Amino acid sequence: YRAMGVGLAQAINAFKATTEAAGIPNTQDGVNKIVEAFRRLPASIEVLQQFRANDRTKLEIADERDLQDFVEAVLKCLAADVRKEEYSPSQAGASSRIDFYLPELECAIELKYVKEAPVDSKVGGELNIDYQRYGARPNLKHMIFYIYNPNRCIRNPVGLERDLTRIVSGISLQTVVSPQ
Repeated sequence: YRAMGVGLAQAINAFKATTEAAGIPNTQDGVNKIVEAFRRLPASIEVLQQFRANDRTKLEIADERDLQDFVEAVLKCLAADVRKEEYSPSQAGASSRIDFYLPELECAIELKYVKEAPVDSKVGGELNIDYQRYGARPNLKHMIFYIYNPNRCIRNPVGLERDLTRIVSGISLQTVVSPQ
């Protein structure tokens, strides 16, 4: 780029502008928006669990199924095509389902609901197994692991995020634990 008199930052900005003008989504920007939404999710849940006018029903997130329903609603605000419980390629004769797949972002999302301690190593192990199951999926560039930790059972949420956020075989793995 320097030989052409263009700095790397200028080249990247030009590429982004060209892809956006062509209608090609910037998958990393989309993934970053989802990660940020997951960091804020507990605050949204808390609002809906507080007193509601006229004795309306309060939101209850009692288990992973409730969490999936709420996350699906949030994802539909952020992506046009949200596929729930999408099957992954079979391994050892069995296939499993990823919680969500967003084809426009080439992103799979797996949720975990943590109710009781201690779970750090257990959750970490489960997510490593999930990556092995879902990582073989075609058209996958990103995986987001969202760990909902309402009772703050995870002893070291920052460490767990850091340990499980990395790039493996060209797939970006991002982990969010919230609330921390």
